[in-house]
Amino acid sequence: MTEIKPRHEEEELLPENRGGSEESELLSSESGEEEEAEEEEEEEEEEEESDEARRARRKRTMQIARQQMAESRRKLDWFMAFIGFILFAWLAYSIRAHYIRKQSKPSIIYASRYSKEHKYRPAASPVITETLKDGRIRLRGATSPPPTPTPTPTPKKRRTRKRKGSRSGKKHGGRK
Repeated sequence: MTEIKPRHEEEELLPENRGGSEESELLSSESGEEEEAEEEEEEEEEEEESDEARRARRKRTMQIARQQMAESRRKLDWFMAFIGFILFAWLAYSIRAHYIRKQSKPSIIYASRYSKEHKYRPAASPVITETLKDGRIRLRGATSPPPTPTPTPTPKKRRTRKRKGSRSGKKHGGRK
């Protein structure tokens, strides 16, 4: 820290207020010029060094910036790969779940109303469901079978009549 000196002490330290001869002042002024020249040389060297130091600092900051950009790019790549993996896993799971659900839903087979086991059932009999070994379900009872598609009628060919043309070559003898 700097010490605060009283004003009268600062005045004593100034060369004007010091007691001395003019020769000592001349010597001190010559040595002062030499010191100034040395200081200027040192300042120039410092400027050169400071330019080199600035370049080095700038180079260092550019390297750090490139490293940070590379790290952030790498982080972005890893993040995108992670998101892609999550999406791929979700897609695979949803496809697999769809096929499992599709297989677990039993297909219904409508049997005839009268089977060997229940030969003479009334129409209002309860619905009997059987689960077959392959997972299908057979329904028996008073349920209506699934609607069968009605065939679409095909357009009939139109009959064409034969034209009666001039009978030049009559086989039958006409009236004469």
